[in-house]
Amino acid sequence: MSSVRCANCSKPALAGKLHCLDHHKEQANYAYGMDHDLQQKMAAKFDPAKVEAVRVWIEAVTKRKLESDLQAALKSGVVLCELMNAIWPGSISKIQQSSMPFVQRENIVAYLNACKAKGMRETDLFVTGDLFEGANMVSVVDQLCALGYLAASKGYNGPKLLIKGGAVQVAGGATTVKAPAPAQVPLYEQRSPAASPPAASSPPAAASPAGGAKFCGNCGSKRADMSLKFCGNCGNKF
Repeated sequence: MSSVRCANCSKPALAGKLHCLDHHKEQANYAYGMDHDLQQKMAAKFDPAKVEAVRVWIEAVTKRKLESDLQAALKSGVVLCELMNAIWPGSISKIQQSSMPFVQRENIVAYLNACKAKGMRETDLFVTGDLFEGANMVSVVDQLCALGYLAASKGYNGPKLLIKGGAVQVAGGATTVKAPAPAQVPLYEQRSPAASPPAASSPPAAASPAGGAKFCGNCGSKRADMSLKFCGNCGNKF
């Protein structure tokens, strides 16, 4: 029997644990509840249309077809490294082709380091486990959106990440690569810094009431009172 006592009571703790059987179960249930709440919050932020548009953008930049499951397509880190080199050639000198988990993780780390080297903020990055283990694909997709914005801000002239109604437009032409996603309100829109903001529309001019002229059209005399219908100088109707 264990000589260690439970941290919550005086009962003997389980071997290698800090709590007795009853309190160990309580701790496990509490941890599960936190994980469950976190998973629900992430699921609420997950948007299939946004994910699909990002996948289509990556295909347009890398010129390679990806499988529909984005996590599976990016897990090895190879596609991410190719994406980075397609935007900024030579950013990642060595892309490792291997099925070994630690090698694939190294590819992901190389990609994230290359993003940081180009000026991406730490808060826009995901951690390796978010992608490799599929722990938080929302963070991965958001990071790729941030990469699209960063690339355009630094002069990249290739396909732009412009998500509107599930479509990704290729910059510089009328060609449009459509993602099979339902049309909806844009979730993320990346604009080139050189693009001029849309001009603010002027409010419609208020309609002038009949006979609203300030000066007589006949003699040019100023209308002393806007309620007057006839010119006091020549008698002409305003």
